[in-house]
Amino acid sequence: MLHMSREGRQSKSERKKLWEEILSNEKIYKEKAQMEKEFNEYFSSENIHNFQSKFSSAEIKKLKRDQNLKFSIVSGVDGGLFALYHGGLSKGDYGAVKLALELNTGKVCIMKKQFNYNSKAFKKESSFSQLRGLRVDEQLIDRKHNYLFVNLVNGITLERFAEIVKYHPLTANEEIELATNFLKALEGLKKNNIKHNDLHPGNIIIDPISMKVSFIDYGRAEELELTNEEEEEEEEGELNYALSDEEEELEDLKRMTDIEVAFGSIKKIFKKGSELHRIFKDFKSDSSLYAAWDAIDAYKGATKASRKRKLEEKLSTAPSSKEHEEDNKNKIEKVPSNPPPSKKPRA
Repeated sequence: MLHMSREGRQSKSERKKLWEEILSNEKIYKEKAQMEKEFNEYFSSENIHNFQSKFSSAEIKKLKRDQNLKFSIVSGVDGGLFALYHGGLSKGDYGAVKLALELNTGKVCIMKKQFNYNSKAFKKESSFSQLRGLRVDEQLIDRKHNYLFVNLVNGITLERFAEIVKYHPLTANEEIELATNFLKALEGLKKNNIKHNDLHPGNIIIDPISMKVSFIDYGRAEELELTNEEEEEEEEGELNYALSDEEEELEDLKRMTDIEVAFGSIKKIFKKGSELHRIFKDFKSDSSLYAAWDAIDAYKGATKASRKRKLEEKLSTAPSSKEHEEDNKNKIEKVPSNPPPSKKPRA
């Protein structure tokens, strides 16, 4: 259960400690810790070597869990060897998501499996995950046994994050870092010419310690055509196929769908009526993201100027060192050498 934060102004190290404590109690982090403990107790360098020998035959792609094997083990097409944790993170009509451990490296990752295998969707997600630096390995045994292994992204879903900040409001610096990193994540999609098509709060991951923003689940993603301006930037001096005005407008519209959905998700983090909430609420027409960057830069500048002004006002009204010493001297003189006992009874 979350409790309302009653802390006053906290230092950066105190905030980091708070977020680490919150994350340690989240389901995925608890299961990760439990999985690592069980795997470390079960797998030794010797039996990992034995498993590698068994998978040296190309015919063997999976060892099923049984009375002699505590975890199912799957070999990847790129040479990875993955032990599947028996607890599931999520499950739906689409398939299941579990934690897995790459035995060769000891790295924890995510295993995704489709219940109703769709080769096009599987290849698409693998390809876009590779492009975004998320794919680790994959294996297709048959339609019921298809495995995509992707990196475990630090953080929690935006949906969960929104619940937590109700009880632990973000500091002004954290809000600015989050807004900036959110735009950087969208710029990353644009740079790779990807339209995600599914940027709901469950597919947006926020690491509260760094406020880094990541997007996951590229099963519905698509690659966009480069606009004329982007073609010129990418291939300087070379002749390229130019999009017509109608085609370029369509590509911009496709990008805008992603941006509008994402902005609609992130605005929930910021207090209604605040400047950052207004920026993400009102931004709907600039697919280049420049307007949002300018608005947030202006907000950062105004926030910094406001802090400087408050500090100057505080310093201007503070007593001088000489006045402070004289005031302290008077206070000392007024205190009796033997103060009278308190009339209040002791607890």
